[in-house]
Amino acid sequence: MKKTLLRIVFLFLLSCAGITAAAQITVGGSDPGRLRWFQVETPSFRIIYPSGSDSLARVYARLLEGFRPAEAPSSGFLPGGLQGAKTPVILHTFCTVSNGSVTWAPKRMDLYTVPNPYDSDPTPWDVQLAVHESRHLAQMQFGYQGPFFRTLSWLLGEMWPGAAAGVYPNQALLEGDAVVAETALAAGGRARTADFLSYYHVAFDNGDWRNWYRWRYGSFKRPAPDHYALGYVTVAGMRYFHDDPLFVRHYFERVTRHPLAIGNLQHEVKAVSGQPFRKAFRNIQEGLHAVWTEEAEARAPFMPAEQVVSTPSFATEYAGSTVAGGELYLTKSSLDRARSLIRLSPDGTERRLRAFPATSSRLFADEVRGRIYWSETVRDPRWELGGTSRIFYYNRMDGRVRSLTAKGRFYN
Repeated sequence: MKKTLLRIVFLFLLSCAGITAAAQITVGGSDPGRLRWFQVETPSFRIIYPSGSDSLARVYARLLEGFRPAEAPSSGFLPGGLQGAKTPVILHTFCTVSNGSVTWAPKRMDLYTVPNPYDSDPTPWDVQLAVHESRHLAQMQFGYQGPFFRTLSWLLGEMWPGAAAGVYPNQALLEGDAVVAETALAAGGRARTADFLSYYHVAFDNGDWRNWYRWRYGSFKRPAPDHYALGYVTVAGMRYFHDDPLFVRHYFERVTRHPLAIGNLQHEVKAVSGQPFRKAFRNIQEGLHAVWTEEAEARAPFMPAEQVVSTPSFATEYAGSTVAGGELYLTKSSLDRARSLIRLSPDGTERRLRAFPATSSRLFADEVRGRIYWSETVRDPRWELGGTSRIFYYNRMDGRVRSLTAKGRFYN
């Protein structure tokens, strides 16, 4: 009652001063308007789902409550049931993009439940999503800790924790910690896939050592993996090579003790390792390289490889290849060129065939019909969180692209 009265007085003073207070809301898009919504409650969550998804809602309810206690020890916070209220969890079952998010203003968890058909995740999508997003829910609570942050949360409401997440822990730290959680708690996770850290494997083998910031932002010539991979290398490296399994928890404790300090991550790394941030991160890279080298030697010998295309001026990626008519068909994208379908001859000669979608499967060649097949995501023109996935093919005879399916979700 006292808290409510103080807020009323504060808002009255704002109005007297002629200051306009406007609400802020973060939205992720619109679900199809035909949906009817229901909810199921657990001790800590309120699961909101469209009709027909009752069983899926119960699956996520069980997973979120089940992983909740395991998230707390290494993060310092218990996800769900924040500030005495059950946390809303919205299931978006028609979105073709596999993802999840935790948002403040208003606080909620959005889960996009269609599994990714193109990534071979070692754990079921519902398990990985529940663990990963629960970790973000735990992380966000540091914005309510300590007298300084509590005061700001009282003044600014739910906008403050979201702002604090942008000011203090960077994206790499937040996402890397969530990948560590999904890798440890779900007995799987992205860090157990072959391609998640593959760029670092090759880079270290070729003597490509960079400081943390060059790995974070890359360059036109030398690309870098996304911040998920860098964050995992940082957090897992501090846990393993510098013997601090509670590294992220200690980091948040430092932030709440020293909210006005700059560079809390660097200070925490130095406090744990006894070394400057640059040197500690170099030790992590060298430690990973030593582990990976030993593992590679146990798997040797490897198939020999030879570079057949010239080294491009800008960071470039070739992917999704298939062989047809003695030539290689694949996609190519770079920092200066949008993704394209290309044909690569054995002598390294490239020919661009046409533009290609950003979200698609790998290619599949049908020699008999002379076609190159793939599936791609097609967004709904009206509802941002709707869409389909269709099968398309490229006819090698006339160079035209046709759709094999018109609606529904079909994947290659």
